[in-house]
Amino acid sequence: MKIKNAVFFCILLAFFGLVSCSNTVIDSNKEFTVGTEGTGKTVFQDKAGFGLSQGGVYIDSKENFETICNKLNNGFFDNGSQTYNSKAATICRNYDDSFFEDKALIIYEFMAGHHYNYSVENIDIYNEEAIVNIKAIEKQGVYEDLAFSYLFILEIDIKLDVKSENVKGNIIYS
Repeated sequence: MKIKNAVFFCILLAFFGLVSCSNTVIDSNKEFTVGTEGTGKTVFQDKAGFGLSQGGVYIDSKENFETICNKLNNGFFDNGSQTYNSKAATICRNYDDSFFEDKALIIYEFMAGHHYNYSVENIDIYNEEAIVNIKAIEKQGVYEDLAFSYLFILEIDIKLDVKSENVKGNIIYS
């Protein structure tokens, strides 16, 4: 009887261990407020690298976008690179000149642990600087304390008075 209980307990522990480590559904297309000037949405959110490591960029033209990607050597526009066919790169290449006529993008990347779910709450604008406010909600379960690069691609419904390199982040833990 003790052996049966021990085996049952081990199976139960293994099941809950696997469930607690599973990935959660990413809430893409989440709407957020851009300062007091308009709205935007998250179009991509996942563990992926862009080359910023910690920080962001404001992109207001296709040419600017390609220049930044080449400068960061991320391969999103280089069909010979290993990252060319990644989901993030495919999304990035879909933005054309017509998108940038009245809209813009903010690409924000940060390093963080896997034991939180992250979402963009809003973006504040102060003196040509954008602050991406990210809400972090702790997941239930046990996770290894490893850092991953999290990437957000954010569509901004209006042009902002922000310099490309003036994008910072603020993670709000709850």
